[in-house]
Amino acid sequence: MRFLMLLLAAAQLVLFTISSDADPRDRCLTGRFKGITETDPNGVVIGHADKFDWGCIAAADLPVPLTIQGGGIPPVPPPDALCLGPAAPNPVPGGQVRLTFTLPVTAEVELSIYQQTRGAGPPQALKVITLLEGTHVIGVHEVVWDLRDPAGIPVLPGIYRAVLRLGSAMLCGDIQVL
Repeated sequence: MRFLMLLLAAAQLVLFTISSDADPRDRCLTGRFKGITETDPNGVVIGHADKFDWGCIAAADLPVPLTIQGGGIPPVPPPDALCLGPAAPNPVPGGQVRLTFTLPVTAEVELSIYQQTRGAGPPQALKVITLLEGTHVIGVHEVVWDLRDPAGIPVLPGIYRAVLRLGSAMLCGDIQVL
């Protein structure tokens, strides 16, 4: 049920599709981190969606073979796109934030959180933590970030960027920690 609500929330978003031919770093890891898509704790979008946050990449555009690998039975029907749903809740008042994504193929994926440098010079994205890394099966996946770095230290208030990678394809969205 919660996944259906997330899909409805994602339908409210203006989806921003990235071609795997473009350099995904242009959007996900460069430029200023600003603006968020505000969501309630269930992932329902509140107000206007940031058109550069979250989204999907069609399975045909992914840099991996479109075959079902490994054991098990894929969900019926299996997802037809790599999608990163809006973080929930966002902004995050404290505690934790939930990230949901779909995989149309069994593949190596990475879900990481970045912060942006401040000060002189162009902004740079610095990895705060890798939440998920390795081979994952077709279907819907949910990851909870406890707003801590690998040493267990709570992150400072600010805007962070979740980045989901599958090969050279990337999807991202901003999370505001209060």
